[in-house]
Amino acid sequence: MTSSQPDPLPIRHWLNDRPGPLRQLLSRASLLATATRQLHAEIPSPWAHHLRIVNLRGTTLVIYSQSAAALIPLRAHQRQVLDVVGHCLGCRPSRIDAKVRPIQGKAGV
Repeated sequence: MTSSQPDPLPIRHWLNDRPGPLRQLLSRASLLATATRQLHAEIPSPWAHHLRIVNLRGTTLVIYSQSAAALIPLRAHQRQVLDVVGHCLGCRPSRIDAKVRPIQGKAGV
């Protein structure tokens, strides 16, 4: 038996059509995810793939790392990271606030 109803759209389509703060939040989250992907593309080193851009507070870029080991080269490449992410976000962040936050749900690696 086949249904005549079309496949449901992802919930983000429905949420994007709604005005207000939720739409702004989704837009900001999408922009931060794009900045993370751009960082991974422009800095192909393995340590960079452990980083996630999670916020921009004023001129402070907030980055979470899956491991403390990735923060060591981040310190050495801080200017490059700020330039790449700043270009993607359309701003000029001046400092990084980095924290270790392992991704939940992954088995220990």
